[in-house]
Amino acid sequence: MSVDASPQSLTQSIVPFERFGMVLSASRSRNDSSLTGLARASRRRFLPDDLAQVERGERVLDDDQVIELASLYRLQPRFLSAERPLVVHLDGSTTQELGNQTGHYDDVETIIHRLVVVEQLTADATSRPTSFDLQPLGQAFGLSSATVNMMAADRSNGSEPGGVGWEALADRVIVPEAGIKIGATPMGTLTLIRSRPDRGSTKVLVPSACTLGEFCSYLV
Repeated sequence: MSVDASPQSLTQSIVPFERFGMVLSASRSRNDSSLTGLARASRRRFLPDDLAQVERGERVLDDDQVIELASLYRLQPRFLSAERPLVVHLDGSTTQELGNQTGHYDDVETIIHRLVVVEQLTADATSRPTSFDLQPLGQAFGLSSATVNMMAADRSNGSEPGGVGWEALADRVIVPEAGIKIGATPMGTLTLIRSRPDRGSTKVLVPSACTLGEFCSYLV
């Protein structure tokens, strides 16, 4: 089953499928589990071939399936930095996320809007300003850091919605260890990934799977 090339919607998870698959595969190896055993544990909700496709990032998943798989694979809570929990990452190795396979890409304005929404959710939860380093975004579109920062500042001052479902982002399920997919570009998939705590930084333990709103509540 190939990844759906349609734009993100409320029925498609915002968890990066390839990264999520790698997280699941690593957990299965640590737990010494087999695809057959996991399929049996799911009461045949997933077949071994289904799980193999999921681990390769080849299955489109919704929020309920992400929660079910995180539980099935016994993903564990993870520590992250309370001060800088998420960072923008350009994954040039991903070829199937968000329709890259068939040439569907998101424009820079839409991606900036999505990032601003996450910034606002985080700021609302922590009562402190939040901003991302947008250099990877500029790299993806061949724009300077000054240009993308100016565009983000303009977007923060209020403008049109940037894609179906992003206004309800707080209720979407994420897997912090896998990140949040923000958009597809010709240079790869832009994601928000978990920042590893620096030495001496405040660490918080977050669930293996939760809504973005719940995730932000752990950062307070």
